[in-house]
Amino acid sequence: MLQKAEKRATPSKELLICSVVPELTQSIMFSVKAVAVIAAILLHEIPQVQPYEITLDSFAPTKSIGQPLVNYGTLRLSKKGRNNYDLSGNFTMLRNLGRQFRATFEFGRISGDSFLPPVKMEQEFCQLYDSDTHMLEAFRNVSNFPPKGTCPLLKGPYYIDGYGVNERHFPPATLPGAYLMKFVIAENGKNVAGFSLHATLTS
Repeated sequence: MLQKAEKRATPSKELLICSVVPELTQSIMFSVKAVAVIAAILLHEIPQVQPYEITLDSFAPTKSIGQPLVNYGTLRLSKKGRNNYDLSGNFTMLRNLGRQFRATFEFGRISGDSFLPPVKMEQEFCQLYDSDTHMLEAFRNVSNFPPKGTCPLLKGPYYIDGYGVNERHFPPATLPGAYLMKFVIAENGKNVAGFSLHATLTS
């Protein structure tokens, strides 16, 4: 009986994360959903089969406001099967990519002309690159990007050969509709690289 009582008193992982990340906690339900989205994209390990169809409508580089950082070359996202897309190509880093840059990730649903991302994360680029996530490891395994702990990234030619974008990037509870995913690298508050991805989920 004592063991059962202790088990009921143990807070869930979602609520523990909510207490550590207060800026996401407008409500408990909002926080749980936000954490689920972050886990799906950054950890890249949602094993469930999704009940919806994913259509990636567009994949486009971010328009540079400051001094450009990347020549995107032949980088393309192509469909390989149901809910399965492939990111491949060659591109060139025009400058060293290090601690003076910040990376911002946004993911949210599009409603009309509005995009109010439920998830927005910002981090120094090298801290992000050196973080221990399955997504980054999967990315490095199919590219010539250097291993974790090697930052800044030196300017020069790079390639990606078959990074898979699929339903594991979306949590099971995601509602049908149009979504926008944005990844931006900024220097002194000005966008210098990144991409935006529009996707439609249908049940």
